[in-house]
Amino acid sequence: MTELLVSGDVVLASADAPPLASGAVLIAEGAIAEIGDRAALRREHPGAREVGGEGMLVLPGLINAHHHGMAISTVQLGFADPGPPDPGLRDTPFESWMGTMLALDAIDPYLGTLCKDVLLIESGVTSHLHMHFPSGSGDGRAEDAYAYELRETLRAHRASGHAGADRRARRRSPAEHAARDHGAAVGD
Repeated sequence: MTELLVSGDVVLASADAPPLASGAVLIAEGAIAEIGDRAALRREHPGAREVGGEGMLVLPGLINAHHHGMAISTVQLGFADPGPPDPGLRDTPFESWMGTMLALDAIDPYLGTLCKDVLLIESGVTSHLHMHFPSGSGDGRAEDAYAYELRETLRAHRASGHAGADRRARRRSPAEHAARDHGAAVGD
């Protein structure tokens, strides 16, 4: 059985549990098996691979409940949201950048989504609701282009292993993401 010990100076196991100093989370068979004192779990599971350690914080994966498409911001694409209007001028419409997005070069939906998933996982977000904004990268009828982008977006989510990609995607724990970030996958 492959075991992974994710340890830190502090473990925040849940909103209801008090912070655990010098704690660890034991992952066995791809699921959380035990949460407890780091030294005790090390003694009880000497063969477990360990990630994290001193100076680290261990917490459940975060959920981004409102995330738009790509990892490349409108600023990086050359169009930022306008600042406050000059005195005496009317304010601009909410999210006025959306109209400009349609005129910018298309971002490949598969590669853009992979990039976004990496950024989300690196920041601790292990699940999200993807608010799809068409990039204009598909050809033909608008319905066909939109369907193509949705397929490519879901394919990228599945390839990244990001939880919430769709109902068929296998959920990964925060510890599994941490293991993958350190060059291993739980179950290897």
